[in-house]
Amino acid sequence: MLPMHQMQDFATPLTGGDTAQGNETCPGETLTVLNVAYPLAPVGPDAVGGAEQVLSMLDRALVQAGHRSIVIGCRGSSASGTLVEIPAENGVLDEAAKSRAQQAHREAIAAARARWPIDVVHLHGIDFDAYLPDDGPTLVTLH
Repeated sequence: MLPMHQMQDFATPLTGGDTAQGNETCPGETLTVLNVAYPLAPVGPDAVGGAEQVLSMLDRALVQAGHRSIVIGCRGSSASGTLVEIPAENGVLDEAAKSRAQQAHREAIAAARARWPIDVVHLHGIDFDAYLPDDGPTLVTLH
């Protein structure tokens, strides 16, 4: 688990693919996916929300297939890949809390994209438009 301000370079080469599933990759090629969770709910296999559980399963599958998965989630999240933690909002989840969390997501996305060669940003939050990157390949899943 990495706080955003302590991101380190993970230079371990990843290779793989799952030919049995039809997900072939060329040897030496990897995909780096930046999975971005809803900012107000922790991600993990035991998360309360279905979207957070789906993101967790996707993260685990990417890592098992030899790809790099980077997950941006609030404190309390867990990931099989690299977790970039943003502060969790405590107390009343009002518009001010939501705005702070969305700003933290925007900053974390920019920092991750500057740090790692991201192939695709995959947004899972219903409020994705508040931190949607201006450029680069982006996928939005509405759970």
